[in-house]
Amino acid sequence: MTSGVLHVALDQPFADQKPGTSGLRKSSRQFETPHYLESFIEAILRTVPGVAGGTLVVGGDGRYGNRRAIGVIARMAAAHGVARLITTTGGILSTPAASNLIRKHGATAGIILSASHNPGGPDGDFGVKVNGANGGPAPESITDAIYAVTQSLAGYRITEGGSDLDLSAPGHGQLGDLQIEVIDGVDDYVALMQKLFDFDAIAELLRNDFPLAFDAMHAVTGPYAKRILEGLLGAPAGSVRNGTPLEDFGGGHPDPNLTYADELAELLLGSDAYRFGAACDGDGDRNMILGRRCFVNPSDSLAVLTANATLAPAYAKGLAGVARSMPTSAAVDVVAGVVPDVGADGVPPLAPARYADSVLLIVYSGLEKVISATEMSRPSAGVDTASTVNVGVDSDSPVALRVTDNFAAMSESVVVDLPSEKHFFAMAEVMNAFMEPLFRVTPSALKCGVPCIVMRSS
Repeated sequence: MTSGVLHVALDQPFADQKPGTSGLRKSSRQFETPHYLESFIEAILRTVPGVAGGTLVVGGDGRYGNRRAIGVIARMAAAHGVARLITTTGGILSTPAASNLIRKHGATAGIILSASHNPGGPDGDFGVKVNGANGGPAPESITDAIYAVTQSLAGYRITEGGSDLDLSAPGHGQLGDLQIEVIDGVDDYVALMQKLFDFDAIAELLRNDFPLAFDAMHAVTGPYAKRILEGLLGAPAGSVRNGTPLEDFGGGHPDPNLTYADELAELLLGSDAYRFGAACDGDGDRNMILGRRCFVNPSDSLAVLTANATLAPAYAKGLAGVARSMPTSAAVDVVAGVVPDVGADGVPPLAPARYADSVLLIVYSGLEKVISATEMSRPSAGVDTASTVNVGVDSDSPVALRVTDNFAAMSESVVVDLPSEKHFFAMAEVMNAFMEPLFRVTPSALKCGVPCIVMRSS
């Protein structure tokens, strides 16, 4: 046995460590089960190519269990012959910043400690996900191989000692042959942003009556937002709200939507005090964008970015391409010219989500009908009640909709009158979260005979 390395035997492997699309997410209590975290890290270190002699980037969103997990990973990395481990002060590292560090330092992989938008704390959730050498999420072939290892794992290796890893300030340390580097997790990300975007132009905008509000939700993006928005771009102090990462996210739910970021939504949708608002999830790779009395449809974010990409210096010559995921609407196809513009009235398909007459038109390929809450007790024949989505804007007037699972095209348009503007925006968000929008269209779509859902608030 190698000196200083413990070989810990397991009575039996854990059967529930199959990673999903965003790694392994379980309750914090489950990750505190003896050997549970160590078993999954062991499977990662046995599976990812180039671990021995390589570099690992490790950090997380600051939730409960984050610091302990970094210490465990450091001890196990040393036992597996990793040459260098890069982590951050406080262990705070957003997923986009981790991707940058992986690529900048030529790391073999990154281990990101986050359960994304899930609640944190002892009674919340914890998660572990792996990014590859390209900075992106590990492909399914790797996560499947990790799971296969967990199914037959008989034990794990971990270095003795080293549990008190000092993350209070940047510095260097050593654990066996492992070199440990603690860096400021914000510095490199800020430097990257300054290369990509015109900070001078943005700062000038903020100086000219452009008040903004950013809700970090007591998650990982607070330090980044404070440094960039208030520090470098000159936004007034207090523009960043809930900016201190907390282990339980301040008792909140770090999911940037109209339900959990309702205070931000009220600032933007209910008043004229701010021109721009944004919120991010636990690990900083999802967001909600708001304008003055305008909710930006989350599924259209990629299309908006693509349409305006050349305004950023780094993309002035255009984009080679973009990749979309399941929740991303086909509005980006309109931008790319793949889908013909359905608008005959000259209004761009990517017009703001809220029109002057408070009507939102969206084309879907799976909606059967929209029903009221009172109809929920009388489901129509052949409709699976499990596919019902409830929109709980308030307890007095919930709105619900039901979708079919055959994704047959609608034969006619449906008009839905919602009791308030708040319901209007909430319904827009939920519909895009649970169904597949094809693209946003203008009122002319009704004239073109395209089946639409019309959501209208009084």
